[in-house]
Amino acid sequence: MGLLSFLERVVHIQLYGSISTQMTESLIKALKYKHLFSVQLIAVSINSPGGSLTQAKNINLAIKNFSRQTGAPVFTFAEDVCLSAANSILAAGNRSFANEFSLVGDYAFNMQTLGFKDLINAHNISVNTVTAGQNKAKLNMFEDLKEEDKKWVYHMLYEHEYELKNHIINSRGNTFQQLGLKNEDLENKIFRAPVLTSQDALKLGVIDGVSTLERVINDKYHGVKVAEIMKAHTPPPSSPKNQALIME
Repeated sequence: MGLLSFLERVVHIQLYGSISTQMTESLIKALKYKHLFSVQLIAVSINSPGGSLTQAKNINLAIKNFSRQTGAPVFTFAEDVCLSAANSILAAGNRSFANEFSLVGDYAFNMQTLGFKDLINAHNISVNTVTAGQNKAKLNMFEDLKEEDKKWVYHMLYEHEYELKNHIINSRGNTFQQLGLKNEDLENKIFRAPVLTSQDALKLGVIDGVSTLERVINDKYHGVKVAEIMKAHTPPPSSPKNQALIME
């Protein structure tokens, strides 16, 4: 066995939980110096309900740069769920797969806020807010949600949804075209569907196959060792401060 064969690796990245800054930072650290391997494939397993679209784009960029450095293709794998912003990562692979029982899709976003107005009133607690600028008191958890804040949130969520859909179309456009799918088909059958089963996702060109990481590696990279370089698990927010603004 030659040195190059000895160094051959399938680099496996596991992205579990909500997509966040913490996940991005962990990935960047994990990829450091891994280009010293003779990387044959970058395999990305995704089990995520969504999270930050911005961080999903940063993760895509980090993986793309690593792929460029190593010359290795990127295969993405949906596990239990791959929803909302996580679809951005799934679609960024050279080839994308889902497990037989995976659920993918849900290309929309939502934001939840907690309101403590009744709580502080019940305990005779006063909250004073001093701002320099009219927009610094948006989504104040100690006041009723204002109509103008609702409109602002809706606009931001719509922009996220629009950007995610464009990314999916740009990434999977050739496959959609080969299947003869038109814009109205994409909107009605994919983007407006609550979620897609793996079989539905395959029929609609969202993924390239229904399979598992182990099966694909055994078929296409048999004998190549797998380097488990990262298992990023981001738990859901637990404190009131973190729960005040949750978007997926």
